[in-house]
Amino acid sequence: GVANTVAATLQGACFKIFSDMQTKKYRVLYFKSVLFQDVSWFDLQEVAALPAEINDDLEKIQDAFGDKFGNGIMAFSAFLGGFGCAFGMGWLLALVMCAILPFMGVGAALMGKAVQEVQMESQSWYAKASAVVEECLFAMRTVVAFGGERRELQKFQFALVQTRRGGIRNGFKIGLGLGYTTMIIFAGNALAFWFGMTLRYNDQVNPATGRPWEPGNILAIFFC
Repeated sequence: GVANTVAATLQGACFKIFSDMQTKKYRVLYFKSVLFQDVSWFDLQEVAALPAEINDDLEKIQDAFGDKFGNGIMAFSAFLGGFGCAFGMGWLLALVMCAILPFMGVGAALMGKAVQEVQMESQSWYAKASAVVEECLFAMRTVVAFGGERRELQKFQFALVQTRRGGIRNGFKIGLGLGYTTMIIFAGNALAFWFGMTLRYNDQVNPATGRPWEPGNILAIFFC
């Protein structure tokens, strides 16, 4: 328990420092890349929304190099270790549980695509809303002089409505993918318990150990 606490603390601290350093470097490179773009590129972009887009992209980079990177390495290590232990204790049951991997791969692909669409679309929606606010604040005297307060407010409300609708739609996509993945996991659990208990009740011999299947080995393989 103490070793686990120390290791988790070091993991979180080290990857946090690493992500901050990388974000600082990418922030300078990002701004340098924007400065050296052609003038025609700025005509095709919403200049007022660029600060929000830059900040949003850098937050994603910091998040990716931080906890997600560390958790990804930890999950990959647990994946390899779990498979090694499971096949070592009983490759027959472990092989049956691997039957759900293609279905989980489909769910992971759908989830990844949905998350990517959410990130791209949400960035566009919030950038439009941010552009309305920044343009209004930068030209506040002009807006007040022509009495355009209500019109700017309506534009901002319309941008927020589109953002909310898009968020609900993308949330439904992510929820559908998560529900499918959870269904496959529970179906795999049911298959593993059914097959394992069938081997135990029929007194089948475990090819990996040469002895009859035991409930302890079945549960150990299941949790691996």
